[in-house]
Amino acid sequence: MVDNNTGLSAEYDKNDLADKIQKLLADEKLMEKFGKNGLKEIKENYNWDSIEKK
Repeated sequence: MVDNNTGLSAEYDKNDLADKIQKLLADEKLMEKFGKNGLKEIKENYNWDSIEKK
């Protein structure tokens, strides 16, 4: 996970986690961005061709 690109990193703290969840729930475009970027990251870096090269 890349912070602010494919998701949000939260501290080991329930308040920080709650803040991040609220931020996502309040911003549909941010959720869409993370979803698209996450899928792109998976397709580019976690496929048989990229695994074979490692």
